[in-house]
Amino acid sequence: MTQKPAQRTMSPVERGYAVTWHEPRRAPYAGTLALGPSSLRFEGAARHGRTLGQTIYFSDLVDVRIARRPEDRVAGRPVLVLERRSGPPVHVATLGDPGALHELAERLRPAAALV
Repeated sequence: MTQKPAQRTMSPVERGYAVTWHEPRRAPYAGTLALGPSSLRFEGAARHGRTLGQTIYFSDLVDVRIARRPEDRVAGRPVLVLERRSGPPVHVATLGDPGALHELAERLRPAAALV
């Protein structure tokens, strides 16, 4: 009998999301957002080929909200705005999964509420 390799199940804090994100007046990036126990991590690339890895610690979040105004959108999509204690806000749009934006908001709001 052949054994199947053990499958690793992803815990809720390890969920990954397909996203685009940007800071005001900066080029957008496309890639993934992964939630860890104390931070979120972006990995991706811009249209011009520049890659970026960026970590935001939950302790740096001061507000998490969904913005739907045209000027807030990324690629025409509503965004999750991550207001930070240090640095400009980050606008995040999810790709593919329509419920992912609200799921991210629900999971990140408690971190910002600890301020």
